[in-house]
Amino acid sequence: MAEQRKARRGGRPPGRTPRREMLIDAALDLFHRSGYRNTSTTDVGAAAGISGPAVYRHFANKEDLLTAVLELSSELMETAAAEAATLPPRSALDYLLDSYATFCVQRPGLSMIWLEERRNLSDEIRERIGGHHQDYIWMWTTTVAAVRPELARAEAHVLAQLAIGLMTSVTFLHLDPRHPGQIDQEGMRRLLAETGRRIVLQTLPAELAAAVHPARRDAVRVT
Repeated sequence: MAEQRKARRGGRPPGRTPRREMLIDAALDLFHRSGYRNTSTTDVGAAAGISGPAVYRHFANKEDLLTAVLELSSELMETAAAEAATLPPRSALDYLLDSYATFCVQRPGLSMIWLEERRNLSDEIRERIGGHHQDYIWMWTTTVAAVRPELARAEAHVLAQLAIGLMTSVTFLHLDPRHPGQIDQEGMRRLLAETGRRIVLQTLPAELAAAVHPARRDAVRVT
């Protein structure tokens, strides 16, 4: 297991070449700034310093580029989930919070592209990548439930979704640390991780718990 994690963290995944990675990075930046529909494969090649025709040696078409960009987020989530699975529940929760906060601050384009451009993928690819995202959320839910065994599974799931949603929202802030008074990346990362931690560890009011988990409704007295 340790060797597998080391392999995921270090080195280049099979099939990756320096030029292919340059194209993926360029596509990520352009899709984020200009949008998928307003970006051509020629634009991506130019941004990567690669001639238009040479792009097709690495990617069949623009959708193939979009798929490769979004698979980056899947890889990062799979790696984080695999790492969390090896840790005790509280350490796993801390790891998920810190790693996702880092992801959102350092790679905001990935979240925004998934939210805004996934409709441009084929149904098959969208479902496959979406399945990876659901697996990641399931790991969060499982971890929150392990840390807080008093919660119903539905409650743990809602709290996990709220924490993830809050951290993902930083995608739309367009942070620029050069702007006077703007919070820097490290400050934002710490703020997101700590706020997410408070969300998943908060005690739900009885009325809210009943709304989330109807089976508990009979035990709740609303005054």
